[in-house]
Amino acid sequence: MAKTIRDEDIRLSIIINGNKSQNEIYELDQANRKLIESNKELNREMTSLSRQGKKQSDEYKALENTLRKNTASLETNKQKIRELENTIGISNLTLAQLKRRAAEVRVALVNMTPGSAQFKAYSAELGKLNARISELSGKARASSLSLGMVADQLNRYQTLIAGVAATLAGFYFSFQQFIDLQHKIADGQADVMKTTGLTKAEVDELMKSFSSFNTRTPRLELLKLAEEGGRLGIEGTENIRKFVNVANMLKVALGDALSDVQIREVGKLTSVYRIGAESGRDFEQSMMSLGSAIN
Repeated sequence: MAKTIRDEDIRLSIIINGNKSQNEIYELDQANRKLIESNKELNREMTSLSRQGKKQSDEYKALENTLRKNTASLETNKQKIRELENTIGISNLTLAQLKRRAAEVRVALVNMTPGSAQFKAYSAELGKLNARISELSGKARASSLSLGMVADQLNRYQTLIAGVAATLAGFYFSFQQFIDLQHKIADGQADVMKTTGLTKAEVDELMKSFSSFNTRTPRLELLKLAEEGGRLGIEGTENIRKFVNVANMLKVALGDALSDVQIREVGKLTSVYRIGAESGRDFEQSMMSLGSAIN
């Protein structure tokens, strides 16, 4: 329900503002979301066929062809979105658009020579993006606080009893969610141990290191990336940690366009084509360079 309301609010805002560029960005973004969901389903079907030994079948090839077309459409749409966002300017971008652009700029900066003209230009853009993000976030917090104070005065006495009941119910459901989350984390750790050969203590240490990442990605998703790192043949707690960090940065920067399986393919390309040996970078920097090129 919350997602539907948010989408409707976005649509209403676009109509009121009468901004044709934002309207087009909205349509392209919706199209990309459908393409991403379609690609996830295609990947699941292809994985299932591959396990059945049908990788050379006509059905598999048809799915692969559709996946390629979807991916090409995604990149075309993203390029159009970037062009439109450049046209309307930072001051007219939404908070979500600003955060997405800032993530892309951060990835690009990693692969630039510090002090170069391009590095300075991207750094300046990132500064403006961060300033605008802080400005909009501050306004949102202030509005939320004001509305909350008014609502509190109107409903303090009427909702007192209901609030107590809701708190008790919320505590019960939160506790149940906590238990469910712990089970899922335990399963995720077991999967990481299977693919990486790490011990339980080493996986626990790996999870602790996730707290040093500058990301909001849930621990379960980070564990999934660690599992993929094991499938790539990456060994050792520190090497797995580096892989998870850079793989997560790529997924965030590319707007979840890369699935976990595709992240693994990026890692394979990095190893097969010896990108690190050619450029003098380590595996982590090499994967970031390749991801930046894809972006």
